[in-house]
Amino acid sequence: MCRGEFIINTSDPQPTQNLDINTAAVSGITSAGIGLEQFQGLCIAMNLPTLTQQLYPKKHTEICDQWEKTAHKVMEAAAERERLAAIEEGKVKNGVAVIDVIADGCWSKRSYKSNYAALSGAAAIVGRKFREVLFLGVRNKYCCICARAQNKGIAPSEHKCFKNYTGSSSGMEAEIIAEGFRKSVEMYNIIYGRLIADGDSSTYSKIL
Repeated sequence: MCRGEFIINTSDPQPTQNLDINTAAVSGITSAGIGLEQFQGLCIAMNLPTLTQQLYPKKHTEICDQWEKTAHKVMEAAAERERLAAIEEGKVKNGVAVIDVIADGCWSKRSYKSNYAALSGAAAIVGRKFREVLFLGVRNKYCCICARAQNKGIAPSEHKCFKNYTGSSSGMEAEIIAEGFRKSVEMYNIIYGRLIADGDSSTYSKIL
């Protein structure tokens, strides 16, 4: 044996436009809707080293932050496209462009007309002309860290809590869409003048 020690990088140590192997792996895990344990099972089956318990959440946070920033940039560009088109068509009220939008929501499990116990829900507002997302919101009724601490009768440790909703699951969609309407001028200098959506009257009443 030569007793030499060598450092072997799994990715190019120099900055490139390509994702490093760990970032690519966590991106794939998130996109596929699986978790670290499922990914570890795949790696074991292929006799490959896997991510550590410490590295995975670090990479996951980094990726989610970048995805969020990218989403905001894309939505801003989409809103500007809708705004300029509305101005060109003369759809302006008090100097502010007025556009038509489409909106709908979804839940982690069915929460409309049959079961109202979903712990998470999301909704989006889409520009009618170009069919691009302008606003996206998520509501969560549950935080595992807070819940575990409550069960143990102790204060939760410092963490990023995603619980941001306490009402009924069926009301998540209406609250998110109403928030998007309230913030449209502040965010994009646009008025959502007409809403195209399903027959959920609570959404319309909350906006009005």
